[in-house]
Amino acid sequence: MQPRTSFFPPGSVTNSHLVAYDLNKELLPLIHAHCCRTLEESSLTFNLDNLERAIEDHYVRGRPLITKRVEELIFREGALSNRVFQAIRKSVNPQEILSIALRKDILSELTSITALRDCLTVSETVIGFLSSTGGDPEMYIKDYLENVLSLPKEQQLQLNPKAHHCRLRHILSLWQVLSVERAKRRLASKKQDPFEGVGKYFREPLTKEEKVGVLKGLRHVNVEDFLAELFEFMVVQLKTIPMGTQDTREERPRLLMAEFNSFLANKGRGLHGFDRMADRNHKLAVSKAVDVWCIAAQKKSTR
Repeated sequence: MQPRTSFFPPGSVTNSHLVAYDLNKELLPLIHAHCCRTLEESSLTFNLDNLERAIEDHYVRGRPLITKRVEELIFREGALSNRVFQAIRKSVNPQEILSIALRKDILSELTSITALRDCLTVSETVIGFLSSTGGDPEMYIKDYLENVLSLPKEQQLQLNPKAHHCRLRHILSLWQVLSVERAKRRLASKKQDPFEGVGKYFREPLTKEEKVGVLKGLRHVNVEDFLAELFEFMVVQLKTIPMGTQDTREERPRLLMAEFNSFLANKGRGLHGFDRMADRNHKLAVSKAVDVWCIAAQKKSTR
């Protein structure tokens, strides 16, 4: 009857569970016992089958097996929340904005929507881990994928080669660049929703007067920076509010520019000229957020 084999998880293994031997006192005598020396030809022959069985009997048989469990990570878009981003800004500090030149280089290589989606998926995977474990802001993202996450090569290759110059201190900026580009392409195609999961409450259309006010206000800001920050505001903060929980008949309606300004202040981000834009559009309700972003994106594309 075969002896019952015991199993131990890696965290419970002790030295007594491991295979150990002294090379000179134990292993070499065992090897010599299973070899045949021919004096006439001064040669050695080994009975490898018997030697294998002897080593197994002496050092392996009866030892517990160490179980190996491969953890599966299923990354959900719902994990992109304000809490997650704040955790990264604290544990992978500082977070810096990618240079305009590098942003253009990265996007110039992502000509297909598939390549863009794959690169974005990799960045979101990194964000998911960093929010829990933190990381060295100076480490290159490609090194983090290979040496820390140990992702298969095919998944590492989904990161655009130009993005290999990005470090962990750029991860949130990289996510912004990729996310905004995907949203722009979806908006241009008119077949896909740029803001999947953002509730209907935030999709109320602007009136003609409000649209004029937004367009005039955009003259005072860098539209690309405005798009990036407003996108993050909607996806990581507004998106977390369940659909149907807002009452459009509130006596004191929530104001978009006030909430957006508070969001920027909390993350220590300033937008040049935003005060002038906010003053012009201070009465805009937060329910107009999606339409404001779309108007700004369309203005950017027509320049």
